[in-house]
Amino acid sequence: MSFKVRVGAVEPPKIPIAEKQRVQQTWGISGNETLEKLRVAAPGLTYVSVASPAFFDEVAQAQGTSSDQLVAVARVSSDAHDLLQRVDVLARGSSHLLIGFDPRPPCGWPVEEPTEPGKHLLTEIFVREASKLRNLSVFGGGALVVTGNGDGSVLANERPYGKLKLAAFRGSRVFVTQQQGFRVGGMSLFAGWGGRLYVSTSELVARGPIRAAVAGRWDGSSIIVQTSQLSTPSFGAAVTGSGKIRFASDSGEDECLCETQSLVIAGSDSIDTGDITSKSARVGILGSGSATLQTTEWLTAGTLGTARVNYLEPGPERVRGSTSSLRALTAAAKAQHENERAAIAAAMTPPTRESAFEGTGYNLNRW
Repeated sequence: MSFKVRVGAVEPPKIPIAEKQRVQQTWGISGNETLEKLRVAAPGLTYVSVASPAFFDEVAQAQGTSSDQLVAVARVSSDAHDLLQRVDVLARGSSHLLIGFDPRPPCGWPVEEPTEPGKHLLTEIFVREASKLRNLSVFGGGALVVTGNGDGSVLANERPYGKLKLAAFRGSRVFVTQQQGFRVGGMSLFAGWGGRLYVSTSELVARGPIRAAVAGRWDGSSIIVQTSQLSTPSFGAAVTGSGKIRFASDSGEDECLCETQSLVIAGSDSIDTGDITSKSARVGILGSGSATLQTTEWLTAGTLGTARVNYLEPGPERVRGSTSSLRALTAAAKAQHENERAAIAAAMTPPTRESAFEGTGYNLNRW
């Protein structure tokens, strides 16, 4: 059974966070199911966070509904009414919600040009403490921030037999900050066509494989994961076309471990898992890409083109395949690899809510 969506009236925000935050509208999402899949196709800035029961009581009272039935709340604010009219919250089957944005009014609608078109859009999605969100995809061209707090975690972080999926498409940037860590059955990460996915967590433990994939053409797609501790039996990463994948440790200790890893590149750019120590690894590169890794027992490499396979010392005990493309990182290169962690931490800093109303705003005409 699908969620029921109840939309509130357009009103001024009670406590504005910026001078240009002039109007807002609230949607209440209710039902007997839990929110497990969320798709966001909105530009601007989107924040997904956990709200207290008192917040849900307040929204339910304003909308004349039962607080116990509220699963999530979406609140959209802007500097002009015309942008709010283009936002919609849609239920898509059981446990599935879509936040959409139409850059142009539908064909046939009467169009009244606004005196001052809106340039800023902030979408806030609030979930309950016992959130079971396990599938998040963003493709609206804006930025989305997932942040936990003292009230709980947005993403389902205790799913020892379940899979967590995160994806960023079409120029979207996704920032996931999870202080509680993840204990899941498996994880799937994807960034494509200019999408950028940043995941920062204290711990990432998976009973099954962790997979990361990037696809695109000259558009800067990337995945960066930063954690203090990682444990998985199998890790796989793939780049098709142009893109980058980087797994980085922020502890400086050898606490990121896996049994085996498989790295594949068809095109250019790079995969860097040098902070993950594995017993065995397979690398296949077609084109001019490069892979950096750390393995202790054996390494199988197959390359075609100007590809490079870099490994951190001490290297593997046994090597098979294209040995001509293998290179041990020098002390200087290894030091540079370590120094990149500060730049990674800076790149993973999410935008604040207030930034949605600064400057000229995000590109609101992209889908």
